Amino acid sequence: MNTPSIAHRFYRRLGGRRPAPAILMYHRVTELEQDPWGMAVSPEIFGQQLAYLRRHRTTMPLDRLVEGLRSRNLPRDAVAITFDDGYRDNLVNAKPLLMDYRLPATLFLPTGWVGSSVPFWWDELAEWTLFSRQKVSHTELVEDETFLLRWDEPESADADEAWRASSEPRTARQKAYISLWRKLRDLNQGQRFRVLESLRGRFPGECSPLSLPMNRSEIQELTQDGLITIGAHTVHHPALTCLSTEECRKEILDSVEQCRIATGVEVTSFAYPYGDMNERVREIVSRAGLSSACSTRSAHLNLDCEDLYGLPRLAVPNSDMAQFKAMLTS
Repeated sequence: MNTPSIAHRFYRRLGGRRPAPAILMYHRVTELEQDPWGMAVSPEIFGQQLAYLRRHRTTMPLDRLVEGLRSRNLPRDAVAITFDDGYRDNLVNAKPLLMDYRLPATLFLPTGWVGSSVPFWWDELAEWTLFSRQKVSHTELVEDETFLLRWDEPESADADEAWRASSEPRTARQKAYISLWRKLRDLNQGQRFRVLESLRGRFPGECSPLSLPMNRSEIQELTQDGLITIGAHTVHHPALTCLSTEECRKEILDSVEQCRIATGVEVTSFAYPYGDMNERVREIVSRAGLSSACSTRSAHLNLDCEDLYGLPRLAVPNSDMAQFKAMLTS
């Protein structure tokens, strides 16, 4: 009778689950009272996740992971860490922890937001609608559609920390946020700017400095030691499939060039804003001299035949370590 190996017995006790290669997607490392998109991981939990990756996984730069996929020579426990958008908390909270554990990461940067004095538009919209405490009665015309923004004092459900924008809206504020977010996401930069300027004149707003995009000197500080590299993420963070071919090409190529100028390093990777792409967009990215592009499709990497211009990523939750460990296995 053959005795099962220790590895086999351990694998069987885990119910057949084993490490699977993955690209992790983060946005923010900070504490938020309300987080409608589930974008923030607390510094404490982020540190725990990095400690686990340091001990149990082969964490590598994204470009090295892509090369391993291309050559069919990627370890099953390979992981790459990515961030989207360039929030200031990436420098203040995330980088010191990445330095402590000596784990590399890639930041996908929408270059038109660098140095902005106002928050990213989706955060500003959330401040005006979800987090405001004032009564509102306002009508906003957005292109060909009228939005009625009317509510009184906040309802108890407005302060529900567990509500996510991916769920069904339950209050007037939540409905207003989701409907406006969907409309604004699909506009071009000029159209979106006009709507935001109109709303900004009617709604007061405050934000934490950590919620602002980094400026150019902060980007240089973030990347100066080479541990964190920059990938392109367009200029204005549009939904690319909603743009004309020329607008789409300009957003992608200008972003690549501006990233190169900001860091002095050639850019090899790209991430689609909102994960929004089609064959036309993918072709522009592939012809831009980029070796890979990340989506928001949630899956582990396929070692046999992964599409290098539609790489899946796992959105990392602000949850206990049991869920994090389970997410990394297949």
